[in-house]
Amino acid sequence: MYICIYIVYTYKKMELHVIKWGDSLGIRIPQSIANQINIQDGSRINLVIKKNKIELIPVDTDVFELDNLISLISEENLHDEAETGYKQGKEKW
Repeated sequence: MYICIYIVYTYKKMELHVIKWGDSLGIRIPQSIANQINIQDGSRINLVIKKNKIELIPVDTDVFELDNLISLISEENLHDEAETGYKQGKEKW
């Protein structure tokens, strides 16, 4: 389901207009707001309903840090060396 909301700025509140989009409803997020919450075309957003209100929350992108990944290694998930075949090109073994 998509919700289309046009936002008109007035002092401390916004007037929203929901627009039909196919069989669903859609929202439009102004670029200035998208910039504030660091979303862009293709960003993933969680839609949460709380007390009959809709919250749109950007999904954190997975940032992999080597130290964090290494800290996840344990005896249970540690594997033996893997055979990768004969060297090719100018690799040094």
